[in-house]
Amino acid sequence: MRRYSLLAITFFSLTVTAVAQEKNIQITPAVRAAFQNDFPDAQEVEWKQENWDYKVDFVQKEKEISAIYDALGKRLQTEKEITATELPDVVLNYVKEHAGKPEGASKVTKADGTVLYEVETDEAELLLDASGNLLETEVEIPASALPADAATYIKDHYKTAAKDISKTTKSNGDIRYEVEVKNAELLFDANGQFIKATQD
Repeated sequence: MRRYSLLAITFFSLTVTAVAQEKNIQITPAVRAAFQNDFPDAQEVEWKQENWDYKVDFVQKEKEISAIYDALGKRLQTEKEITATELPDVVLNYVKEHAGKPEGASKVTKADGTVLYEVETDEAELLLDASGNLLETEVEIPASALPADAATYIKDHYKTAAKDISKTTKSNGDIRYEVEVKNAELLFDANGQFIKATQD
């Protein structure tokens, strides 16, 4: 996660606006007000736009956090860095048995109160529910493993090579590919058909 210099809380709202303008992201007043109300002590703030929603990465109390808001300022999701020891036993035991030693973890809280856990290991990133059920697995793959249609789309639209490519497999067998290119993250389906772009 890229970071900016520590921000003085006094100038926080001005800085949020400046960062957004730097990245050509127009943050709605409702989103800005909701974020400042929810996280008044946030530092090192960085905004991204995901279709009609807004994602903000920041640090609070030395923890990395991200939140997603819709255009009306409703918080849709919060993801907070935690230690492996803070994982529920059932989640930790599943990861150790099937994927090895956890190297990082975060707690994801949805708007409806649903709690999920993301756990990184040496080989993969796992998403599990609070009962320890595996929901999806994400692994890094080489460019040669990307579907041909996705590679062609990137070449035609971005005139650049793909980098940081990951393949996510959900528990129902659904597959998605996420590819980082300059100033954007692209999402493709199992056949390499373009789904959406998230602007950095």
